[in-house]
Amino acid sequence: MNIAARLESAAPAGGIAVSGTVRDHLGNRLDLQFEDMGEQALKNIEQLVRVCRVRPADTSALVRRALSLPDKPWVAVLPFVNRSGDPEQEYFSDGITEDIITELSRFRSLSVIARNSSFTYKGRTMKIPDVARDLGVTYVLEGSVRRAGNRLRITAQLIDAETGSHIWAERYDREIADMFAVQDEITQRIVGMLAVGLEDNSLERAKRKHPENLIAYDHWLRGKHLLWTVGQNNLEARQHFEKAAATDPSFSRAYSGLAVTYQMEALDLLIAAEGRGAYDMAFDCAKRALALDEADYQAHIALAWPCLYRGDYERMKKHVDRAIVLNPNDADSLANASYMLAMYGEGEKAVACGEAAMRLNPRYPDWYIAFQATALFTARRYPEALAARIRVPDYFIDSTFFGAAILAKLDRLAEAKLWAEKAVARLKARPGGVEQAAKGCIQLLLDNNPFRRQEDRDHFAEAMRMAGVPG
Repeated sequence: MNIAARLESAAPAGGIAVSGTVRDHLGNRLDLQFEDMGEQALKNIEQLVRVCRVRPADTSALVRRALSLPDKPWVAVLPFVNRSGDPEQEYFSDGITEDIITELSRFRSLSVIARNSSFTYKGRTMKIPDVARDLGVTYVLEGSVRRAGNRLRITAQLIDAETGSHIWAERYDREIADMFAVQDEITQRIVGMLAVGLEDNSLERAKRKHPENLIAYDHWLRGKHLLWTVGQNNLEARQHFEKAAATDPSFSRAYSGLAVTYQMEALDLLIAAEGRGAYDMAFDCAKRALALDEADYQAHIALAWPCLYRGDYERMKKHVDRAIVLNPNDADSLANASYMLAMYGEGEKAVACGEAAMRLNPRYPDWYIAFQATALFTARRYPEALAARIRVPDYFIDSTFFGAAILAKLDRLAEAKLWAEKAVARLKARPGGVEQAAKGCIQLLLDNNPFRRQEDRDHFAEAMRMAGVPG
């Protein structure tokens, strides 16, 4: 009963949490799904307790309540089906889908569900109204891609999710060299059907610069595919982006792709000092991408990260703002912005960006909520920050320290100290972690989370000391 009472604090707002023991005893006897939230420190419970979040098997009703539809049209682009008869061409059909999502998301009069969420339906047979309810959209685009030699066939159909009726359907049989023209045509048709009040020149401004060399584009698609589907395989993805850049040196997205791989490498190193070399490479690649195409919003985000760790806060802010202006509906950009704006000191704006990202990407990855917990902490919204943090898997060491800080600010010091001890132990278990911890964990964390404002640095450091983290 003591554990059950303490689990209430670990349950998400309006949700249910149970211990791992209860989940194991239930097995598959109830029509429920369980999400493992890892081992948690519960008040007055000596040992860590494995906590599981309970979800109904049919979550569509919950999603409908959470996703209220705004006035402007919301569109989900389902993964185009690979009809080439060659599983190796899967990356190609996925790439076509991603490009259409990217182009559509540039229009302020449309909102487009992010790739992560729409791709959860890949390979599944779903009724369009069910997809629309799950994702909270008014329209669904589906289609297929067949690539044979130098020929390309793309079919696409736009469906009104409420009525199930087809707004339009089209088939494109072209030379593969016409692929970008087909993508632009599909985008224009959707915008023409749905968008209201677009500026006359919006379509022209929405078109990004396409590579002249299709081999370069093919390598770029393979690199993107590896980042999305093979556990973020940075090294192999980077090799494809390098080949894309070597094949077509004018292809901006090859360099922004390279910048992302170096940025991810730096973040994975946890401590900013270890990642400086990778951030320097990300900086150079992102600058090259923007020199080729100033409208590459991903390059603006990629350049903002190394600017943050160089202490060039105003330049970071400029690139974050520019990325959002160029593509206000890109969920990943907004999620990245939520963390960087928190570091800048704009806590409430950071929270708003995180909320917008999760609305655009209802199947958001774990790092979205990790960044949102940081933004909520910076905004001094501690109960909400804790509710977000307990949904973050424990493999985010940095976020575990933030969990300790949040608990300390809620005056739950015993729990905060347990979280801090666990985070320090995990830090020490990393290669070189003992030496790093000996130099002072608080300073290490401040280097890794470079708050611009002294008051935010002091606020975080105070919470860490309250949690018993060594300086």
